Formats: sequence, structure tokens, C-alpha cells
Amino acid sequence: MLLGLQKIKIWLITTIIGHIAQDIPNELILISLIRAKFCELLGKHIKNNNFSLDYYFLTGLFSLIDVTLKRPKEEIFQEIYLFSEIKDALLGKENELYYALYTAVAYEKMRDNEEKIKYFLGKLGIERGTAAHLYLETLSWLNEVLY
Repeated sequence: MLLGLQKIKIWLITTIIGHIAQDIPNELILISLIRAKFCELLGKHIKNNNFSLDYYFLTGLFSLIDVTLKRPKEEIFQEIYLFSEIKDALLGKENELYYALYTAVAYEKMRDNEEKIKYFLGKLGIERGTAAHLYLETLSWLNEVLY
């Protein structure tokens, strides 16, 4: 049942994103989904976490909204409602959501990003081995949800 709900959630999200930005490559949607799930999983492992796991998921999901809509984030955020903490993180204000997002971005660009990964994980209080496991879990989740 839970896996079914997750698939529906992802299908709905990708359908909406695909409808809004019809000419975007599927890779951008996949990257957004990977960031969303990885951020959510990181959020589960943060001690004294201040945010709902949905905040982490949405931060990752909307991290490429400017690229997909080909408009500045500031302009987009005037037209849609997002929690201020998510907007802050997406606009570069440092908070736990920001650190989770930029951990995900650093993992995407794994090469030559070890120092950034260590820095962001240090801010989150998460061990490197735990994060590596969570990233693999994210990729497994994406495979289950999409295929």
C-alpha cells in the first residue's frame, strides 16, 4: 500500500512538472526527484531536526524550478506558495534544508566535491558512511518508483 502511494505521489509530481514545463529534459525531473528523496532521507537522520520531512522533499524537488521554468526563482516564488524556510534554502539562506540540498548537489557532482560533502554533512551532523548509504537508498527508491 505504501509503495503504491509513493508511486502515485511521484507520478502526480512528474505529471505536473511535465505539464508546466513541457520542453524540459527528463533528466532534470530525475535529478529533482533524486534530490528530493535524498534530502528527505537526510532529514530523517538529523538530530534535533527542526523541519517536517516534507520540507526536505520539497526543497529538493523545487531546487531546479528556475531551470525548468526558465525564470528566476525570486520571480517564481512570488507566484506560488512555498513555506518561507524552503524558499530561504532555495535562495541560498543557510538552514538545515539548505545544507541537505547542497549535500545532494555535491553528491551529484561527486568528483572533486569531497570537501563540500564533508562540510555540509558536518553541518547536518551526519556521518559520511550514513550519507553514502542514504544516497544508494535514494537511487534504489527511484528505480522502484519509476520502473
